[in-house]
Amino acid sequence: MDNINAYNEALFKEEFPTTEYYKIIKDLYPNATIYYGPHPWAADTQPRKGLDTRNQLLLDHNIISAMPFYYLKYINQNATVYDLGCGYNFFKPFFKNLIGIDPYIDESDIKEIVDDKFYEEHQSCYEAVFSINALHFVPIHNIREVCEKFALMLKPGCTGFLAFNVARMLEWIEKVSENNKWSPLSQGTFLETWVRKQLDNFPYKLDVIDIDLIRINNFLNGNIRLVITR
Repeated sequence: MDNINAYNEALFKEEFPTTEYYKIIKDLYPNATIYYGPHPWAADTQPRKGLDTRNQLLLDHNIISAMPFYYLKYINQNATVYDLGCGYNFFKPFFKNLIGIDPYIDESDIKEIVDDKFYEEHQSCYEAVFSINALHFVPIHNIREVCEKFALMLKPGCTGFLAFNVARMLEWIEKVSENNKWSPLSQGTFLETWVRKQLDNFPYKLDVIDIDLIRINNFLNGNIRLVITR
């Protein structure tokens, strides 16, 4: 399985300044530097200012990554949009009606954990939904299961965006398994090939497939990024 409609940094750098997203960023954060590649803190191994790297992306509004907006353009802008694991609700100003779901952050609109019970109760529920680096707190060998559960929350014909940080999924193996010596832990092309194989014959349409696992680090926008239409 090859990448499909993958993010092209050079092309998006030309496209993004013409979008409404860009205008909102400039209105809200006029002095911000916009990055089109990985966030400059993506490779950090130590937190800055006492924050974890995911929160840094949301709180340091002087450094904003344009990359997520490439995928969010696939989302139905006229629908109620749900952000699963919204953190500090950074994306709320960019949609007409966005509802952020996060169990731990006061800025979220709904405090709820996205777990098996949540998936079950929200099947065929959303016209538009996305999740960036929030549903990856499972072992990596569960990745297809998570993708299918995410897709089932969409109403038929509707589209969502899902991003995983693989480093987190590899770490999670150690948290839930007594035997964590799992063979695809080696980084590079072998792991990437294994992940791609998990998505073979996926039962729903993959509008975008972006997988790059050559470098495993704290990439804040995920190193597996999928746009799914049910």
